[in-house]
Amino acid sequence: MTECLFEADSTVVEFEARVTDVREKERRAGQQIWQIALDRTAFYPEGGGQPSDQGLLRAESRSGAVLEVAVEDVEADEAGGQIWHWTNRPISQGTVVTAVVDWPRRHDHMQQHSGQHLLSAVLEKHFAAKTISFHLSADVETIDIDRAEITPEQLAAVEREANAQITANLPVRIRYVDRTEAESLLAAGRLRKLPPREGRIRLIEMEGLDLNACGGTHVRSTGEIGALLLRRTEKIRSGLRLEFLCGQRAIAAARADDQLLRQLSVLLSAGRAEMLAAIERHQAERKSLVKEKEALREELAALLAANLIFEPGRLREWQPAKECVTPTDSARLDAPLLRMIASKAIAANPASALLAWLPLGERVSVVLAAGKEAGIDSGKLLKEAMQQLGLRAGGSRDLAQTELLADSLAVLLSSLREQVLAMGWKQ
Repeated sequence: MTECLFEADSTVVEFEARVTDVREKERRAGQQIWQIALDRTAFYPEGGGQPSDQGLLRAESRSGAVLEVAVEDVEADEAGGQIWHWTNRPISQGTVVTAVVDWPRRHDHMQQHSGQHLLSAVLEKHFAAKTISFHLSADVETIDIDRAEITPEQLAAVEREANAQITANLPVRIRYVDRTEAESLLAAGRLRKLPPREGRIRLIEMEGLDLNACGGTHVRSTGEIGALLLRRTEKIRSGLRLEFLCGQRAIAAARADDQLLRQLSVLLSAGRAEMLAAIERHQAERKSLVKEKEALREELAALLAANLIFEPGRLREWQPAKECVTPTDSARLDAPLLRMIASKAIAANPASALLAWLPLGERVSVVLAAGKEAGIDSGKLLKEAMQQLGLRAGGSRDLAQTELLADSLAVLLSSLREQVLAMGWKQ
């Protein structure tokens, strides 16, 4: 079994150990991935919502050559009692290595994990909200709590209380108890959560605040957490998810937020106190401009529709990119506007039909429209024509629209013409 140095002291990051086993685990893109077991390790394996440590193993040959192998992941084999270190190079069994844990990564995980214990304790103590699960990623950490809702005022109170406990610099201690004692502590309300396993149980205690079973790495006092910043909440099926950051992550996030506010202040030409009003003003102006734009598009559609000449019983074909007066007019057209023009055109000519198409880069938008007196089901005809190309389409009796690759346009137009002309219409 591997002796787990991290269980007794989370600050141990350099140690000597002997390789007890080595095996090829898998191949990734032609690269061999190895697993190395040591007789003792300070590398924390992934578990309990906390990612694994990373670092390196250093071995020296008899000739004096030094081999450094990066530890990219760490995994615990609970059945065998071994800790496996994932590397891209093997080290021979029996070799004595000097191992170095990536301390910045380890300390970050210590801050985040201890911050989670503290936050969970505050939530349970003041709001009777129990933590269901915990997840720590490279960017953020979250806890899920069994509460459907928490107000912004309550969140602010939780954050203040959590940071007050950080400022209090409470000692964080590791202790071990057997199953019977742990159950007694749980029954007395002193232990927050108890794992299902038997045997010796590791507890993390924040003096006067929290006692919880945990195998992760932790700081030595709450002051080392540095700070706790609540970011946002999200409703989930089991309750509520809280996203937060601790320590250097919280400071980095606050710095990034400050930089963003500075940039927005410049863009809005407003001080921080006036930014919200400036944004609301811009939103109101945008809504007004959108309405104005839609009104102008309606006018443009009406004008272009009025220029189309229809004859009853004759299929009117229109390619606006060629027939519009100026390139500027053509540039204004898009698929929704083409549909709008067709709708207005057939409304003014109820006994007529219109087949229109508009190039949109590599694709083409096609519209088939028929007035109420035309006796043509546009949706049905377009659907049947598209089926011949192995494509789908739909629409109403009055108007149907689709998009397809330009290479297939000629076949689609030919099929639509044949169907309409077969009904006795003229081209």
